[in-house]
Amino acid sequence: KMNKEIDRIVYNQNLSKKITSYALPVNPTVLDKNCRNTHQIFEYAKPFVSCLHPITSSLVKGKDVIQREYKETGEILKLIEQDIVCLVDEEKVSTTQIIILTDMYPLSKSILFDNLKLNQFELKQYSPNNIAPNVIQWSNIGIYKGLENDIVILCFEKQKTLIPSNWDIANRYTGTTRARSLLIIYKSPDPDIDF
Repeated sequence: KMNKEIDRIVYNQNLSKKITSYALPVNPTVLDKNCRNTHQIFEYAKPFVSCLHPITSSLVKGKDVIQREYKETGEILKLIEQDIVCLVDEEKVSTTQIIILTDMYPLSKSILFDNLKLNQFELKQYSPNNIAPNVIQWSNIGIYKGLENDIVILCFEKQKTLIPSNWDIANRYTGTTRARSLLIIYKSPDPDIDF
């Protein structure tokens, strides 16, 4: 019975199933309140996860999730640049509060890979050593899993399919929930359905 309960708790965290062999003989606690994200981010991420128990929002109010659509992949950099300049120059946000996440893997396939600058900002792959003023960091959703930042700019570069895979849905959930305060999403239009 104890192993089944622990398996239930780790279900949404994608932890090793071997955790049960290290478990202490205590009653597990269900974490049923989201304290990581604003209410708006929580509501946006809700459809991308299925839980065995209900999870409630912290009800911390924030800005609405911003969704931007691009037609060509090349448009992404221009949109990101506009948003970052607005955040830093107008909203007075520190560059260290921003991370750009992509669904492309390996990183070398991302449009971000060969770009070293966005306006006056250096663009560098995520590393704790790259935290500096005027540096905007970027990473893959999976590599950044388990981390978070105040502002996440989420770029869905992979070509959409009519029916998203479980991996695509998990990437959406993981990517969106990395944002604590503001989430900006860039996505391509949904594919046309030809009947």
